[in-house]
Amino acid sequence: MAIPLSSREPKDEMMWAYSKYGNYLVRSAYLLGKGANLDEFHEAWVDIWKMEVIPKVKHFLWRLCTATLPLKTRLRARHLVEEASCPWCGQAEETMFHLFFECVKSRTLWVDCECGAMRCADSSNTLCDIMKSWRKIEGKVKQRGVYLMWALWADRNAKVFEGKTTPNTILVDRVYRWAEEYNRYAARIYAKKAVNGARCNKFWKAPAAGVIKINSDASLAVEGMVEIAEAKSLVFALEMASRFEVNKVIAETDSLTVVNRVSRGVIHLTKLDSILGDALEQSTCFSHVHWSHVGRQSNTVAHNLAKHTPFGSQQVWVNHSPPEVSSYVLMDMLTMNE
Repeated sequence: MAIPLSSREPKDEMMWAYSKYGNYLVRSAYLLGKGANLDEFHEAWVDIWKMEVIPKVKHFLWRLCTATLPLKTRLRARHLVEEASCPWCGQAEETMFHLFFECVKSRTLWVDCECGAMRCADSSNTLCDIMKSWRKIEGKVKQRGVYLMWALWADRNAKVFEGKTTPNTILVDRVYRWAEEYNRYAARIYAKKAVNGARCNKFWKAPAAGVIKINSDASLAVEGMVEIAEAKSLVFALEMASRFEVNKVIAETDSLTVVNRVSRGVIHLTKLDSILGDALEQSTCFSHVHWSHVGRQSNTVAHNLAKHTPFGSQQVWVNHSPPEVSSYVLMDMLTMNE
């Protein structure tokens, strides 16, 4: 009963449940074959994406999560090396846990970089498990900890391939410098984006002459498939415009995902795609359709109307509006005269 039904009644198709768009992916099958939990990998990727570090460090963390970093124990399992001792202490095998959390060198550096709260003490934990415990740690501390792991890996490689090692004091300074350089860069880049973002319209904007704008939004009484509800509301809006024999349309919603997907015009095999296909088919009724995304502050009439109208029901008001949204309609009308 929870599967959204398409009005087009398309043929049933096989879909792959372990990919974003329902298409079969070799990498997802590979991870399943290794006994990996794909939900955990997805959560880890979201955490990595939010890290305030450079892209190559994020890629390094992802390789740790997917067990593809060439640690000695993994190389020995593939018969590429004969011994797998830690290059620093030589007292244990080089595993992910020992190299980054258990070795005397790494334990000291976690303390020196003031991020000891991130150091894991349970050798049975994977990096995905460890990253879950990092979610409550303050962002700057987490940033230093991740850069420390990157510095440890770089120093390990220098030791293995060049026989060189870097004093701990220099590694600590390097970690703090990397974090500071990234923060300066982020402040410079994202400050510019904030200035540009301030220019966005805070109110609804009327379309050009001869074009009709239809705004849509959805509201759910309980948490659920929000994007599907947003797509369904877009289909209702397009059906309404078609009923009134509109020719040129701007379809506007505050769901960026829906706008991006229909703008590409590519339909996959997910539940959302079954509804997006309806929207694209409905759009063929018009001579011109422009898909537009706006912030919620520019979609107040549709947003508040959705909160007061049961989802799935169709009610039409012509030449007037329900009292719940009258004030918002008036605000939009006032902007038309500016």
